[in-house]
Amino acid sequence: MLKRFGIASESLELKIECRGSPLLGGREVVLRVPVVQSSLSMITWTNEGMVKRIRGTTFSNRVSSQFENTMVHAARGIFNRLLRDVHIFTDHKAGVQAG
Repeated sequence: MLKRFGIASESLELKIECRGSPLLGGREVVLRVPVVQSSLSMITWTNEGMVKRIRGTTFSNRVSSQFENTMVHAARGIFNRLLRDVHIFTDHKAGVQAG
């Protein structure tokens, strides 16, 4: 998406260091965005297109990892009716890593 505005996406970086949930928190996200020296170029988006693939990640903290498998199974049941290229990954954290 940034390429359409004339920004190199190689210099953009997003890292999720530690996931956490509300109340106790413990989240840590690092986002590095390049400085834009010139003005952004204008784009005209007239052809929206169709969804070709779905990629997603489920995450859970301090619960059984079976909950994530149930979420993935339910989501794939819905999305696979629409298109075949669906990949949902799981990210389970426990203990100190959970935030």
